Amino acid sequence: MPKPLKLPVKSSIQVHTYGRGLLEWIKSNRAVLVLNFGSMCTLCGFMRSDVLELRSLALTGNICFILYVLQNSPVLWASITWSSLFASVNTWKIVQILHERTAEVHMSEEQQKIFVNHFMCHGITPKQYERILDKAKKLRLKKGDVLIRSGEKMEHLYLVTEGSTRALILGRFVTAASTNQETKGDRKAGGDSGAWIGEMAFLDNLWELEEGKISTQARKKSAGAIYTITCDEDCKVLSWSHEDMATLMGMSADLRSGLTRAMTSALVGKVVNLTVSKTNQGLPLWSKWLSHWNSADGVEVKLQAQHRLAEDRPSTISPPPSVA
Repeated sequence: MPKPLKLPVKSSIQVHTYGRGLLEWIKSNRAVLVLNFGSMCTLCGFMRSDVLELRSLALTGNICFILYVLQNSPVLWASITWSSLFASVNTWKIVQILHERTAEVHMSEEQQKIFVNHFMCHGITPKQYERILDKAKKLRLKKGDVLIRSGEKMEHLYLVTEGSTRALILGRFVTAASTNQETKGDRKAGGDSGAWIGEMAFLDNLWELEEGKISTQARKKSAGAIYTITCDEDCKVLSWSHEDMATLMGMSADLRSGLTRAMTSALVGKVVNLTVSKTNQGLPLWSKWLSHWNSADGVEVKLQAQHRLAEDRPSTISPPPSVA
């Protein structure tokens, strides 16, 4: 157990004598002072929300405890070994976090545009974005192709990076779940909420799986898609399976937070856009009903060349300093 601090030696009021006594007191209590400083750092670390700050303060506490033990006799080597192990783990994690936040990444102009439009604004770093792209499949769809059919089981998460889509439910055009060339970006009240497709199903399944409320077999029997999503023009889409996206979220707390912000922002945008546009839509025309029925029949348009998988891979063009 750490020993209490020793009382300072009584001396005259002279400055030089008092200074000498203070130095002697610090010297006699240096081990306990170092231990208390380390304990305060550890306590402050648990009060921080940033992972880097937490691990840095915890590392300081580990080092201070090692210094305290080394100044006592006999030396407790078992305590030093365990503290050194904790310090090593914290050091390794700090290196990983710094690399994830500051590492330079080479992007093509197209990848850079996707990063700026859909990920950078949510706190995702270029290195994290590189990991996200590594797990993504690039899909090319032609005008009229069906990306998701109403009632279809949701097993993938999509991001429409180029082109426009149309969301239909019982023949009604749903602006909130669509992308449109005329209203992309901030021109919609809730932003381009239709760029993300299937984020609600993914977040719901992820939460239930982590809470242990449903098994993998039960998840396969989950409810299908609400909308039918078709392409109004040629589109480029990024696709992730639920398993791959869950793996990405488990890589680090920072990456999980950034992806969660991106998806929840799309959900909020859908609610805002739906509220704004709901009063402006009348009953759907017969042509829209027929369009929905035609896209919901047994024609498997989505199987054509597996969405025409893109063959282009990440290039080695460096991004501008603001992105890197």
